[in-house]
Amino acid sequence: MLLKKIALAAGIIFFLMGVLGFVPGLAPDDKLFALFHVNRVHNIFHIVTGIIAFWVSFESNHAAKVFFEVFGIVYVLLGVLGFGYGDQEILGVVANNMPDSWFHLIVGILGLYLGFGLQHKIMKATVRPKAKTKTK
Repeated sequence: MLLKKIALAAGIIFFLMGVLGFVPGLAPDDKLFALFHVNRVHNIFHIVTGIIAFWVSFESNHAAKVFFEVFGIVYVLLGVLGFGYGDQEILGVVANNMPDSWFHLIVGILGLYLGFGLQHKIMKATVRPKAKTKTK
């Protein structure tokens, strides 16, 4: 249940970030909040991430877990590529700068934790050993 709530929050946040990237007043010189370098592809990527997260938040815990696993891998990869590309577009299409790279790396690591780590800890904490029964 917790992963579904976090997926819902992530969906809303990423969707809004993607939409806000298209608002000229909030993204002067293609820098969202005057910090993150964005372009059409970058904004659409965030909108799609938000829609998928929102969708899985109404599905199962397993769907949310898989979303965070994939989301984590993709965003860590995007962050690492961003460090390699510096202030250049990633693969020639996704706007990037160092704040973007750090953001993608951090949310990617968080996604990996939510997908691979948190669920395991929750399951471990809720599994209780069976009571021993006396046998004669």
